[in-house]
Amino acid sequence: MTPAQTDEAQVERVARAIMDHRLGAGTYDNASLWQGADAEKEETRREARAAIAAMQPSVAQAAKVLLDACPNPIFDDLKYPLMGEFSQTQPFVDENGDEDSMKVTIEWTVIKEIIEATLRALSKETDDDNA
Repeated sequence: MTPAQTDEAQVERVARAIMDHRLGAGTYDNASLWQGADAEKEETRREARAAIAAMQPSVAQAAKVLLDACPNPIFDDLKYPLMGEFSQTQPFVDENGDEDSMKVTIEWTVIKEIIEATLRALSKETDDDNA
């Protein structure tokens, strides 16, 4: 099932719940409740879509929630999958004067700082806001 189908299934469930509430019938699964005029059904579906949209947090709101709890439990969940995942190549000159490079793994503390900076950017906070 695609996300669009899932969303429409959710819209249908919420719309039936709205109709159930209006009619005071007790269960929105009752097919007889959904026998109204097409215009009424479509209006109820629009109301359901608006109600669902109002419940979904924006990316900025979700990032703010995570940021407010930093350091937070997501770090525990992310630590082992992300440790050793990121590296960068560092150039250097060896003892013979030859240029070479080596791969350096990014430390977990740096990864956490990147995550926090990302959450700050997504939540539209700046260091000035925190001062």
